[in-house]
Order: sequence, then structure tokens, then C-alpha cells
Amino acid sequence: MTHTPGPWTHTKLGNNADQWGVYQDADKTGGYVVLAAQGEANARLIAAAPELLRALEEAAVYLEACAEEQRYDAGADDAGALAEQARAAIAAALGKEKP
Repeated sequence: MTHTPGPWTHTKLGNNADQWGVYQDADKTGGYVVLAAQGEANARLIAAAPELLRALEEAAVYLEACAEEQRYDAGADDAGALAEQARAAIAAALGKEKP
């Protein structure tokens, strides 16, 4: 199963400060409602998820390359560990098993 592609947007719903909508389409016909005391912050985070995932995927590729190139350098361990964390987060976001 894949996620709804971005970009997503968020908007306040009515007069209630705790109700925010997150939408994939400009017509705002399909989306999600966020109800919480931190509704706006949660809606912003959810709306940014596709961009965050894309950036993390690119960062993981870079970190893996850094770890490979610096194989005998102390920094390679850090880059490799960060790459593993990134890949685990990506797997969780995509509903896959951790690598």
C-alpha cells in the first residue's frame, strides 16, 4: 500500500481552534481532520509528511555513500548508524519491515 502523494496542505476548520483539516487536493474534497489541543501543529506535521519522507530517503542515500567512502574513518560509523536510523524510519512510514 502506498501513501497519498503530496503536496498536502492544512487549513483551519470553522471557528474551533482545535479543528484542522489536512488535504491532498486543492478542492479540499478528500482529506483528514485533526482534532487536538495541538491541532494546528499536528496538521502542519501531517501535511509535511510527504516532503519529510522524500528528504529522509535522499539523506539515507547520502549517508550510506558517506559511510561507504569513509569505511576506515571514525565518521563512517556515525554515518552508517544514521543511515540505519533513517532506513528504519522510512520503513515504518511505508509500513514495511525494518531493514
